[in-house]
Amino acid sequence: MWRFRNIKTYFNHDEVSLEKDTIAYHGDFLLDDRGKYVQSLLNKFVEKKIYLKYDENDFLFLVNENNTENKLSKFDLKNKLLKQNISHSVVIDATTLSFAEILFLLSDLNKIKDVQNIHILYVEPSEYKFLNSSITTYDEFALSDKLQQFPPLPGFTINTELEHVELVAFLGFEKQRLGQIFSSEEVIYDNFIPIIPLPGFSPGWENRTINNHLKFFDPRYRFSNVKYVSANNPFQTLKILEKLAAARKCFRVAPIGTKPNAIGCAVFLVNNENNDETNFGALYDFPVKSKNRSSGVGKVHIYNLFKID
Repeated sequence: MWRFRNIKTYFNHDEVSLEKDTIAYHGDFLLDDRGKYVQSLLNKFVEKKIYLKYDENDFLFLVNENNTENKLSKFDLKNKLLKQNISHSVVIDATTLSFAEILFLLSDLNKIKDVQNIHILYVEPSEYKFLNSSITTYDEFALSDKLQQFPPLPGFTINTELEHVELVAFLGFEKQRLGQIFSSEEVIYDNFIPIIPLPGFSPGWENRTINNHLKFFDPRYRFSNVKYVSANNPFQTLKILEKLAAARKCFRVAPIGTKPNAIGCAVFLVNNENNDETNFGALYDFPVKSKNRSSGVGKVHIYNLFKID
């Protein structure tokens, strides 16, 4: 089980530091300015960098290690990659990795005794790219080129036919992500709990999230009440989910908002992975991120986790 030890936030990029002699898992550095910054940071501190990308169609992981590419199954991720790259502390770059990769890494590293600490790195953008200048889409950013139809996440799906299911959705800017949950799913949720990032990364960004999703705050979608969580605090996300879980035995989590909120969702799901008394699952649409979707490098966060039995 993972617990948060502390959260470090840096406004001055020159003050950022990571533990040395660690192994870092990361995604595409070239997507935007933040990725390039992360690359320089990892080059400076970590001993070994491993590129990881999950293919949701083939259920395989593409791994680039020492300029050698391999495709690994979910089983092989732990036994042929993680166990062969052991370090007491591991760095996961959430800036470039998706929710699915973070979830599977946290799950498998939780099963490896020698790994006791995880440092999750996340870099905020200075600004996101607007969809266009139209007054009708003022609140919309161009963040994704394509969304999938919620492929299953092995080990983190639930049987919606067995129990009454609620939907807990952490919302961001892209209203189409929540929209396709309600339009493409055959499930009729007993209750819909939207969670809004407040405050957002920048003042006023939370208003864009609210405005883009207002039509869903309606009894037609079994909407009950809005909850709020800081955009950059996964510990708060974990606490909200733990509080919801204390009164419920079955719900789906949709981490379609900020990456720190997605980190908190991943920690919650991994901590409840082997709980036979509850049924918690995830809905994730594997967005294809737009090139140069953000500009600049904002605050840098390091979320430190430690393992408990």
